[in-house]
Amino acid sequence: MRRIIWVCSLVCSSLMFASMAQSQETGQQDLRASAVLIDAADAPGYKVIQEIEKAMDGGVEGSEATKATLATLSASENETLTTSQKDMLSSYTEASYAFFNALIGGSEIFEATFASIEELPANAGDVVTIAVTFFPEQASEILAAAVLTGEITQEDAIALALLAGANPEDVSTETAAGGDITAVPAPLGAGVGAGGAGGGDTTASTN
Repeated sequence: MRRIIWVCSLVCSSLMFASMAQSQETGQQDLRASAVLIDAADAPGYKVIQEIEKAMDGGVEGSEATKATLATLSASENETLTTSQKDMLSSYTEASYAFFNALIGGSEIFEATFASIEELPANAGDVVTIAVTFFPEQASEILAAAVLTGEITQEDAIALALLAGANPEDVSTETAAGGDITAVPAPLGAGVGAGGAGGGDTTASTN
């Protein structure tokens, strides 16, 4: 009798651990950037994320996969992206790397925009340009995140978003949460044309 109870306990324990392992594996899969960003699956940036994940699945470490994939996608012979999108990756290498590296780490677009600007305060305008170029439908949350950093003004963020291809109807002073981004406190860091901590100039540019 004791032997039967012991065997049953052992089997139940094995099944429990197997179930836990499967749940953990599923959770890890759900944290993949392609899963987090599934609502933006039609965006050109989603193609970039998928290519980075392919490199990671092949054994390349996350940040290295991001760097190598962006270099590959920006090459003239690569046909994954349009010529203008490839030019953006080539022109804004630092911002591209910071933004997509944040996304591949599991961040959503708002978080990735904010984190990238915090990492590169002098390149706030470049981050906005890259983010909107590759995720134009998410322009409003990108702008909200950018302005919340205090490193770029609302006016310049909107101008850059429009230049990057955002729909004018989607770009306004209203954030995705329905708030007014003009209510953000005055920038504490490097603003547009200001000599702040970052020393950068985020003035709208067609570069």
